[in-house]
Amino acid sequence: MKAQRLPQDRIVHEVIENLQEIIWSKIGSAVKNLIKTFIENLLEDEITAIAGAQRYERSLKRKAYRNGRYHRNLLTKYGLIDAIRVPRVGHAGIEFNVFD
Repeated sequence: MKAQRLPQDRIVHEVIENLQEIIWSKIGSAVKNLIKTFIENLLEDEITAIAGAQRYERSLKRKAYRNGRYHRNLLTKYGLIDAIRVPRVGHAGIEFNVFD
C-alpha cells in the first residue's frame, strides 16, 4: 500500500496558511506590547502631573509622593493585555483620565 501524496499546489497552500497564522500572531503580540507601553507611559505622565515632580526628583513644588505600583489586566479588542503597571500615590486613591 502506497501513501498518497498531496498535490503540489495543496502543499503550497497549507504552507502559506501556516505562515499567515504565524505572522498575524506576531503582529497581534506586537500590537498588545505597543498598547501596554503606551498606556503605562500615559499613566506615568499623569502621575507625574499629579505629584508635581518626576520620579526621584526633589522639589518644593511636589504635591504628593509615589507609593509604588500595582498590576492590572486590561481586556481590549486585541485581546487581554497582562500586567499593566499602574502607579500609586501615597496620600489618596486617584482615578486616571487614561481610562475615561
